[in-house]
Amino acid sequence: MTGPVGLSIELTTSQVRPVAYRILSKKHGLNLKSTGLQVLAKVLGHRFGVEWRGASAEKFLDEVARQWKEQDRGLFIDGEPLSSVIKDILNMESKDTESVETGVSNETTDVTKEPSTTNGSSKKFHWKDYFSVVNAMDQPMYKYNPSKKYFESVSHNKTGGPSLIGTAKDRADIFCTRYHLVKDRVQRDEAFHTPSFSGNTKGKTWHTITPIKNMLGMDGKGFLLLGMLGRGPDGRWCLQDVSGRVVLDVDSDANPSDQAYYTMGSIVLCSGVYQKEVFIVETLGPPTAERRETTKEALGNIDFLGIHSALNSTAPGSKTGGRVERIDKTVETQLRAHERQLTNHKIVVVGCDLFLDQVRIIDALRKLFDRLQLEMQQEGDDNSFPVAIVLPGSFVSSPIQPNGGSSQYKEYFDDFAQLLGEFPELMEKSTLVFVPGDNDPWAAIFSSGAAPCWPQTPIPSVFTSRLKRVCPNAVWASNPSRLTYLSQELAFVRDDYGGRFRRNSILTTSDEDKQDEDEEMPDEPRTASAESTQVDIRDNDNYNDDEDDDILSNRRALDNLVLENQKPISQLEKPYVSPDLAESRKVVRTLLDQGHLSPFPLDIRPVAWQYDHALLLTPLPSMLVLADPTTPKFRVTYQGCHVINPGKFLEKNKVNWVEYYPSSTKSEPKFLYI
Repeated sequence: MTGPVGLSIELTTSQVRPVAYRILSKKHGLNLKSTGLQVLAKVLGHRFGVEWRGASAEKFLDEVARQWKEQDRGLFIDGEPLSSVIKDILNMESKDTESVETGVSNETTDVTKEPSTTNGSSKKFHWKDYFSVVNAMDQPMYKYNPSKKYFESVSHNKTGGPSLIGTAKDRADIFCTRYHLVKDRVQRDEAFHTPSFSGNTKGKTWHTITPIKNMLGMDGKGFLLLGMLGRGPDGRWCLQDVSGRVVLDVDSDANPSDQAYYTMGSIVLCSGVYQKEVFIVETLGPPTAERRETTKEALGNIDFLGIHSALNSTAPGSKTGGRVERIDKTVETQLRAHERQLTNHKIVVVGCDLFLDQVRIIDALRKLFDRLQLEMQQEGDDNSFPVAIVLPGSFVSSPIQPNGGSSQYKEYFDDFAQLLGEFPELMEKSTLVFVPGDNDPWAAIFSSGAAPCWPQTPIPSVFTSRLKRVCPNAVWASNPSRLTYLSQELAFVRDDYGGRFRRNSILTTSDEDKQDEDEEMPDEPRTASAESTQVDIRDNDNYNDDEDDDILSNRRALDNLVLENQKPISQLEKPYVSPDLAESRKVVRTLLDQGHLSPFPLDIRPVAWQYDHALLLTPLPSMLVLADPTTPKFRVTYQGCHVINPGKFLEKNKVNWVEYYPSSTKSEPKFLYI
């Protein structure tokens, strides 16, 4: 009998019942009770994974039935005796001894593939074992299967790994994967779970997403669509999903949500009426993001970064042997408890645009590192130091050019290495993470400072050899890149998101009308009804001059109170939100709702087709760093994901950085003046 398959899944009893009935009941004449079916579902899911319907699983069920009859246990298969029979079968397979040891208790059978789960309760963790910077090119490649709603491992036996030049199918898969991930995420929301019975449903509304092709011949009816915004050959706006495309009318009654940006390439939810091959949009909004824990649970707790795979002697990426590596929940719980104890650990995120060719930037960096080392010395604790110092580019003020620019670029980093040599204690303990920008090699040679193809490769080692000797812990990351710290995942990206969103945002007619109205309205607008109310009260101010002054003042106070209560609801003031905070929330929500670091068409932001999986935000990271000088500095938490933008490193005479504390998942902005 073949051994277990690496990919384990969770099966329900309703899924296993037909197979178990065909093998155990029809073939062997046994009756399977509900408790036995539960045990069998768990064993098949963990032992055979996606092959639980295959020939190996059927042979296993045949062996279970044979052992059950040989032990004369009767016609009805119960859970507890079935666990005992399965344990005996597994014990007889000498080649699966390790799997058995992870295995079967007296009540349930749980055969897992990760050695770390065998003695997870007694295992001692060191934070450095679960601390690593993962470049986009090194992330394991998983492909989403929309029909089965889980990820499958992708092997590149012929090519040895993903290629920068993909196939036409890779180009099409970019949109299809994004669409299916967003659609399945939306449908996990309770508002899309239509009940099968009518009890206790009064006052509740459920939604259903309709494929575009299903609207044909349904003129005059309302639908809820999910698709990607784009333009058709005639220049009109359209919405596209995997089933087809429909022209949108966003100029009539469209009421888009103002909490996100809408650009070509954005996936949106829109409701409206289908009429004469045109979908008249009534409401338009982004698909809401999902918390990290919920997504991980739905997808089977996959190790998307390959850290746990490496600890289990399995190389990340295509070397997983076709297996989908998963994170053991017990180990993750212990890692989470361990990181809460390391209260002194912090991650320093420096502002972007560290132009090493400018003297003021060099002086500011010297003062920053001097302060960090001084704080470390004052603490006097070996654990009180920055675990990582993230340095987002660009590292030169102008794009590197092929005519001699590379030698000058190396000189800048050699000078920077000399500066870092002044802080030996900090360099010995902290890890420096360099994230390249648009002006850094080699991408800048071809793009000349424009948006390069993502993911952007790390800065080549030919420029950093001297710095590596001074700081042995330096890491040259890609853009974007990920960092794992115990149970947390941190993502770093350097891009001008704010400017790109504003340049490519779709402005509907309703938005233009609203702006025109705002320009025409006076500073203190009043509706006609309120204005007439004021006139009625004040024009009929027929107070008797002979009355006492106290009576007159009381009457005026009463009239003013009536006037205040008669103000229309539209004039009630909303809570004040500063423009900078509103812009920050808008950028954050747009990115996280789209579930992708580049929700733009490929002509606006080029992406290497076979590396698009490295740009997915599924699940959301624990913390996301958006190094964006075109957006105000912010610290925003949305759906449990803490997003920070440290802004530019040097603004006038002010040095900016942010310190993130993984133990509390909170950050604190810092600054100093030079």
